[in-house]
Amino acid sequence: MLDVEKERQQNNYLRLCILRACTECRAHFKKLTVCEDIIRKLLPFTESNDPTVRALTLRLFGILNEITRDHLGVHHAILKQIESHYEVESDAAVWACHTIAPISSVFAGSLCPILCKILNNLSIDMDTKLKLLYLGKHMHHNSVVADKIRHCLTQMLETYNTTNFVTGILDTLTVLETRAPLHVPIQIDLLIKRLSIEQRPPLRQSILWNLLTLAENVSHHFDKSHILELSSLYHVKDCSKMDKSLILQIFYCLTASFHSVEFLTLPSGEFNTVRYYTPVDCIKSALQDDSSSYLLIRAIQLACKLTILKGENDSLKNTADDGSFEFSLDNDSAFQFNPGQFIQLFLYHFNVSVKDDVGEVSRRKKLWYLYDSQIPTDDLKCTYNLLVEFFSTFPLYTSKLHKMNFLEGLKLDGTVSTGLLSQFLCTIYAKLSQFLFPNPSMTTEVDTDINSVQLNYVNVLSKLTDSVKIEDSLSSTSSSPSAPTQNCITSVLSTIGLVFQLTGGSPLTQKEQIILVHSVAKCLGEEIVSSTVTSNSSGYRLSPWIVYQLARQANRYGQHEFAGKLYEKLSSLTITEKSHFWLTGLCEFSRMESKLINLTRNLEHDVQETLLIVNSLADSSTHSTTSRKQSWVVKLIQGLRTASEDACKIQTTIMCVGGSDGRWFQANYIQIRSLLLNSLSNLCSTVHHALRIRRWSGSIFMNQSCKSDPSHLQTSQCTLFNMNTPSNVIWLSNCVESWNTLLQEISKLRAQCLDADLETHRHLEAYPFCDY
Repeated sequence: MLDVEKERQQNNYLRLCILRACTECRAHFKKLTVCEDIIRKLLPFTESNDPTVRALTLRLFGILNEITRDHLGVHHAILKQIESHYEVESDAAVWACHTIAPISSVFAGSLCPILCKILNNLSIDMDTKLKLLYLGKHMHHNSVVADKIRHCLTQMLETYNTTNFVTGILDTLTVLETRAPLHVPIQIDLLIKRLSIEQRPPLRQSILWNLLTLAENVSHHFDKSHILELSSLYHVKDCSKMDKSLILQIFYCLTASFHSVEFLTLPSGEFNTVRYYTPVDCIKSALQDDSSSYLLIRAIQLACKLTILKGENDSLKNTADDGSFEFSLDNDSAFQFNPGQFIQLFLYHFNVSVKDDVGEVSRRKKLWYLYDSQIPTDDLKCTYNLLVEFFSTFPLYTSKLHKMNFLEGLKLDGTVSTGLLSQFLCTIYAKLSQFLFPNPSMTTEVDTDINSVQLNYVNVLSKLTDSVKIEDSLSSTSSSPSAPTQNCITSVLSTIGLVFQLTGGSPLTQKEQIILVHSVAKCLGEEIVSSTVTSNSSGYRLSPWIVYQLARQANRYGQHEFAGKLYEKLSSLTITEKSHFWLTGLCEFSRMESKLINLTRNLEHDVQETLLIVNSLADSSTHSTTSRKQSWVVKLIQGLRTASEDACKIQTTIMCVGGSDGRWFQANYIQIRSLLLNSLSNLCSTVHHALRIRRWSGSIFMNQSCKSDPSHLQTSQCTLFNMNTPSNVIWLSNCVESWNTLLQEISKLRAQCLDADLETHRHLEAYPFCDY
């Protein structure tokens, strides 16, 4: 930069390019070892006659904040130009202050008196003060500086009443308290007092956002009086629906504080014949207001969170088995935050349409939370997360979800709300599948059609197919659809993942696979119309990338046979050799996993049949039982060996994709998979061979009664091995080496992927090995 100044003193464009280059690589400035030399060469530019040169230099100092944070010369150069008459220079100085003050207590201490002096000076124009007052949020390094800037800003709040000034001052004071929580209760009182007298809607919302910021960061500073005052402000006439929604959001953030939960669940009452409002009254008011969806969803979130925190279990009452719900929550009724009352509230507001006094159906329809544009996506995610937490805390209420008719909301329409619903149902099924379905012995005669609404993959797949037919008939009259977005693809994949999850690992039939692919193609594919002389036919073509994502989703939920077919179709469409080997490797891997699943299912049937024979045929010969027992053991050993050999071949195929550097993780993982299968095969073979040659004769059973009576095979005393025999230790010692090798390979892989995601580490930690 010095050479540029000497040779071309009037060219500021090159200086701007240098500034942009430094901005791109600012993360590497911490490694510089010539910091003092750089600053010494840059300081003369602050004395240039060109204000643009001075501004560019100040901005460069801000970018180099890690090496200029403690340099007093740089501090002086920046502070000197804050009051510059050139706007470009003063803006650059203020920007440099914003970058250095948060990380330098020395600079913040020097800036504070200058800042207070300028803000208290009545001759300074309003725009300059408005620009400088936001620097007060960085005065958090010590209590003296924080108290001084707070006193200055609160005095300005009494003098200036414009919307911009009040908003800027309150925002600055709030951020300052979150960083240096010295006067948080005073700040809360200030905001609530200002909210009670303020009539301007933008300013009221700004105050509520500041209270929300304090509730998110320092919720333990809110006391009972603050919560009751906010509840009273909720019921004033000037409080808009957006203000009410923010107040409910503040209450929800306060649930993070343990002592606030007691204040949030206080019942309404009177004191000296004056009624005071509580958050319970705010929840009741929001639930009775049918005109605002986002207000209702916030009230349900708050009620759900408080019910979870209270944790008082009870029995569900007043729930009709015919699907009708009668729920009334007026001003005189009590809301006690028990799960039974909340589930009634949830079923009533989320499942049925509400009628007004005239009898006309209101704007809220069934499944309104899926299609109402007023509800943000983040609020919908929060609601589903709270429901998962609620049903995990009170699992007995999970069986009531069948009355929600969630199947009505499952469609292959590609909307974000449908994708979130599918993810919610997937989570519920994975965590609480044993509580999800109602007990058949408790169902009444009214529940004859209960199977039609139960959450199983047959109902879901049928619903998705029907929804695609309806959407197809509606879109046939409209214009050609546009290409699907990534959010649309993610939503459809989440819905398909629900189908895979509900199968429980059972492979889809050939017909179900075809129906599923055709449904996805109609939703995400491109329509192809071919006209001939005799007939007109139409079809849909899916993008290879969507097909690949669908196959990966099938692998994730254990539908390896379906995934293998998709990979095989894709491998024939590849252009490059690497893509062909990659898809071929995935296809072979899916087939291997499919064979293992089929082997497991067949062996499970054989083992159960063997146990039945052992327990029932006490008078039969031992030879038939032993031969049957040996048959499934041999199948197990042979299946594990075949899978291990297939995994070795797959590893070779994966290595052809890009060598050891291209797909090293996949190759190493498949190698570990092969070692695991081989070790299991060797262990089973060793034990089986030892039993066959009677090496463990007399030590399999712990007592003679187990030998004489085979019906005792299932008892714990008869299934323990006697490891005191030296020959037994010799047979097992032959397997130790392979398991130790496997453990070393897993440790090596975990050490090589330290930067992997959390799910990968959890998967690698799932191998239960011991160090021998």
